[in-house]
Amino acid sequence: KSDLWVINTLGNGRSLTNQAFGRVLHASNTLVTPQGHKYLYTCPPSNTDHAEEFSIVPVRPQDDDEFSFSGYFNLTSVRTNMGAAFGEDITPAGRARIHQEPGGSKVYLY
Repeated sequence: KSDLWVINTLGNGRSLTNQAFGRVLHASNTLVTPQGHKYLYTCPPSNTDHAEEFSIVPVRPQDDDEFSFSGYFNLTSVRTNMGAAFGEDITPAGRARIHQEPGGSKVYLY
């Protein structure tokens, strides 16, 4: 269950809650990683300044056909207008960190 997330409507976007821990995805507007990226982390619910509201933005197919759907999307913070990104930041435990940056990474649901 730690890899499963529940998506609900919240304010101007969607909230993401981890099924295993009941913690929500939170976008920091001030805290930064050692490489200077704004943090994404989970915490108990606290939607101060829209910190837990995200937009799910479809990624258009490369041929830009208005009737096509790529299946990919970007998860963008309503608070910071930055996307969730898989980056080069490493956690103290040695794992790759997910942080915020313009555009973010393409995500796919399965």
